[in-house]
Amino acid sequence: MRMMRNLVSHKLKALRQSAGLSIRAVSEALGWSLSSYSHYELRFNGEYLPVDKAHEIASALAKHGVDPADVLALAGIAPIARPSTSDASASTDRDSCEQDDTAIHVPAYDLGLSAGPGTWCENDPEPAWMESFDRRWLRRITSAQPNQLVLVLVSGDSMEPTLRDGDQILVDRSVNAVSRDGVYAVRFNDNLLVKRITVDIRSGHFTVASDNTRYDSFHDVQSEELRIIGIVVWAGRRM
Repeated sequence: MRMMRNLVSHKLKALRQSAGLSIRAVSEALGWSLSSYSHYELRFNGEYLPVDKAHEIASALAKHGVDPADVLALAGIAPIARPSTSDASASTDRDSCEQDDTAIHVPAYDLGLSAGPGTWCENDPEPAWMESFDRRWLRRITSAQPNQLVLVLVSGDSMEPTLRDGDQILVDRSVNAVSRDGVYAVRFNDNLLVKRITVDIRSGHFTVASDNTRYDSFHDVQSEELRIIGIVVWAGRRM
């Protein structure tokens, strides 16, 4: 059982060794302490590496000939190259999640580029890229149907410390009404935003708030003023 739990650590160690690097060399390349990196090779017992850590390790090992996809697979996620124009013309329904036996490929968008009129599906001809999630890992995060999921890059600091500029968030678009307090992607005042939405049970009105207290909150917002694009079900970032 211990060997199974440490499978990720063993694979990570093998990838590092294939690059001809010591634990210390990788730690220095990452700018981490020796104990911070060695934890993932010697003591980590999770099923998957943290996504943000995996991206950093993949970048460091790639300089020494290791395929980044091999490292990212240890986090249950791997980037898929954006297809060429000819490939794109032959693809079907790029706004829907593609699937295979082990992965779900989610369309990814830059929220900064999507802040004008329209939503991800209405005016964007295709996603900026596709991101591949391990099917089992994704099912632990959300029960949403794959074609209702989009990955979005956050722009700005209004949701700090919960969300930071450049964070990735996974949005379930099947939720188009505020069913509970939470962080939602919304259209409000002609802007596409990620905000914390709470409901006043007595009036049924909403509060649209930024987690960063330097930004104003909007109270007594009525349902016709607020369009729910989806609820945020996961967030990841580089450390």
